[in-house]
Amino acid sequence: MTTPIQLRPDEWEVGLVEISYPRRCKKHLLINTLRLGSEEISFPVKHYESVHDLVAHLPYFREPCKKDKFISTFNEYINKYETYNNLINSCIAENSLRIRDNVVSHFPNRVYNGLEDLAEKIINPANSHSSKVTMPMKDNYNFASPEPVYVYAYIVKPNLVGDSYVKLLTTLHFPSSTEYHRFSHPLCRPIEQSFIESFAIRLVTKNGEDVMFNGSDIPSVVTIHFKKKFSQQ
Repeated sequence: MTTPIQLRPDEWEVGLVEISYPRRCKKHLLINTLRLGSEEISFPVKHYESVHDLVAHLPYFREPCKKDKFISTFNEYINKYETYNNLINSCIAENSLRIRDNVVSHFPNRVYNGLEDLAEKIINPANSHSSKVTMPMKDNYNFASPEPVYVYAYIVKPNLVGDSYVKLLTTLHFPSSTEYHRFSHPLCRPIEQSFIESFAIRLVTKNGEDVMFNGSDIPSVVTIHFKKKFSQQ
């Protein structure tokens, strides 16, 4: 902002009026890497129904002897970490693997340094979470049809979404065919800051990924509206 503004947080709210963005969003490179010695094995970010499903996407282990050794070793590591880690409620992550009939474990998209590292990240609640519900996962984000996207803004007070408090400003269906959204009756949220000298938003997919855009000379434009809270006095 060219001129900072000062408002009383208990008296003012903010809402998103309109937003426009570049024509194309960037596809994510949704690939994991497993390092085994000098080998680097790539496998896709997706939901795996079993360890057998996971190994089927690892070309290095297609030979029967390598495949059997992988499954045996991997299950040993899974059992090792599961004995002292409690599985906890789910959050949406990039990968998921059904490790039991009623448990799906979510683990991050990253480079894994060996089978033990991969197993530990899958089962360790400090890095992954588990759920009785299989989350639908995409092999790629190409936004073939509009999907819900969450718009976060750091100047708003955290509000309850599900079982967490987050700084959610609003949601929109992304992308628009016109690369433009206008809200005639914007949803307004209480502000948290009294002194505002800049404003930024973050667009996040339902899988927790930031929406990415290809480089463009066309700027993104965001219009917000500050509104004084209705007083009942």
